[in-house]
Amino acid sequence: MKRISAPWRLFSVAGLVVIVLTSCATQATPAVKTPATLVQVAPVQRTTIVATYSFTGSVVPLSSVNVQPRQGGRIITMSVSVGQTVHTGQVLAELDHTQQLLAVEQAKAALEQAQAKLDALKAGPRPEQVAQAKIAVEMAKSKLQAMLNPRPETIAQAQAQLTIAQQNVQALLTGRPQQVAQAKLALDQAKQRLATIQAGPRPEVVAQAQAQLTSAEAQLAALRNGPTAADLAPLQQAVEVAKNQLNAAQISRDATCGQVGKPAGFGNVGTQAACNAANAQVNAAQSAVNEAQAALAKAEQSPSSTDLQRAQAAVKAAEAALQQAEHPYTAQDFIQAQDAVSTAEQQLAIAEQPGSAEDIAKARAVVQENEAALALAQHPASAQDIQQAKLAVQNTEQQLALTEHPYTAQDVEQAQAVVDQARAAYDQAEQNLKDMTITAPISGVVTQKNFSRGALVVPSNTVLTIASPQDDIEINVPATEIAGVAVGTPALIAASESSPSTTVSGKVTSVAPSANAKSRAFLIKVMPSAKSVHLLPGTFATVSLTPLKHTNVLAVPNDAIVQRQGKAVIFIVENGLAMQTAIQTGISNGTVTEVLSGLKVGQEVITQGQDTLVNGDHITVAAAAG
Repeated sequence: MKRISAPWRLFSVAGLVVIVLTSCATQATPAVKTPATLVQVAPVQRTTIVATYSFTGSVVPLSSVNVQPRQGGRIITMSVSVGQTVHTGQVLAELDHTQQLLAVEQAKAALEQAQAKLDALKAGPRPEQVAQAKIAVEMAKSKLQAMLNPRPETIAQAQAQLTIAQQNVQALLTGRPQQVAQAKLALDQAKQRLATIQAGPRPEVVAQAQAQLTSAEAQLAALRNGPTAADLAPLQQAVEVAKNQLNAAQISRDATCGQVGKPAGFGNVGTQAACNAANAQVNAAQSAVNEAQAALAKAEQSPSSTDLQRAQAAVKAAEAALQQAEHPYTAQDFIQAQDAVSTAEQQLAIAEQPGSAEDIAKARAVVQENEAALALAQHPASAQDIQQAKLAVQNTEQQLALTEHPYTAQDVEQAQAVVDQARAAYDQAEQNLKDMTITAPISGVVTQKNFSRGALVVPSNTVLTIASPQDDIEINVPATEIAGVAVGTPALIAASESSPSTTVSGKVTSVAPSANAKSRAFLIKVMPSAKSVHLLPGTFATVSLTPLKHTNVLAVPNDAIVQRQGKAVIFIVENGLAMQTAIQTGISNGTVTEVLSGLKVGQEVITQGQDTLVNGDHITVAAAAG
């Protein structure tokens, strides 16, 4: 980025004449006069300053769409190429849809089958339901027959359950080795816990807690005492180094940009690209200065109350942790550990002799119940059970008669639901077939073609990229130059890579609400008022903005301003002496700079010869040329 202005730093350093006037006295004791420096001056005037800024940006499409397939498959046709203009809905490519065609036919067959089933239901009774009802009748009759004639397998099952119940009684009387082992393990663990509590705090834990407390107290003390001179020295040195690098970059930039279009030795000509690169180095050096100053300011700041409160809280937490490490167990913990040992001993006794009298009595009662079940299996049905089984046979026979003379409204609804589901599957299969054809989602120009005929693609692949014919230019404006830039600000756009350079007007269409955290620059979008063949996506363009205009302001030539100890100063002429004066500057047009404070109209400021002056030096004003 650079300011567009008349050359204002092109005067030759070799041409700057510095005359040291000396005189020799003839007296016996010579008197030494202060040497006078030859300088040129200019008056402080009121004028109008229009600040014009120039930035280099990238030409990007106003909108761009990545075209991706909705289904995976192999491309069998590709009807467009890069650079071709397409319209919304236009067929771009087709994928192999053999499987989708088959799926459509299968879904169609399933729909026809469901519809036929529905039609058959409406036409009369369904044979399968009649057969199912007959089976139910046979099952009811079989159950009745089983009651009248006990089955050997039922008796065997009852005998097996009785055997299990008897084994449970035996287990209650003798106990199980696995449970005894588990109870002994639980007792050992409880005793180890009690021994740990009786041993008291662990030295290594106490030492670690003490170290954490010492660290927290040291951090709190460091916050209260603030940074030392040794802490600030590297940061201050970094600021000075960054400033020196900025000054060197500015000098290099001025020399490079001053040679644009002029011979540069050995048949070469200074280029705008070299000037742009030099401007980029100045911007990078300025960012480095800002970052170094910010780091120094942050280090010099006193700690906030929040930081102190956090550090104090950390000390208190470390003290509490140390107290906990020194006294890890309470009397209550000791009592609980003793109780756990007692409980584990009781559990071991129970495991060695698991069954109480009550448990054994209950288990023997279960044995009696299974003995009764075995007797029932051997003589299964009472007169009442046989009567209920006979009623079940009658009910199933009635249901068979009802099935043979159908059908209910619910049956029709269920069949209709199956038809609807099949129709939905058919519609989805047809949609999948349509998805094998890739069409243009927007109208525009094909800017990228990633696959050709025969390639295998999946839905995550971008087959083509379509960009709108309208382009934007994206530029990054530093925070120091964002003032006055808003949506609607006029712009002049030049294609950086066209020869000769062509320009087109435009305006700002978008201003980022905040700066980039790293570059401290705002992203600005500028739209050309007309399409230019020289503004192609992916190329660079130079954008000139004129956001600020200050009228009737004090101004001095840019050459009059020098930097002393990081501040802008000028030298004014007072009674033959050069008097250094600090000023506050405003905007600049590249030739003159606005002065907000420190000067008044009519004062004369030194424009040449002031680089080596110090406050109060004697000067001689050179006569104006011509």
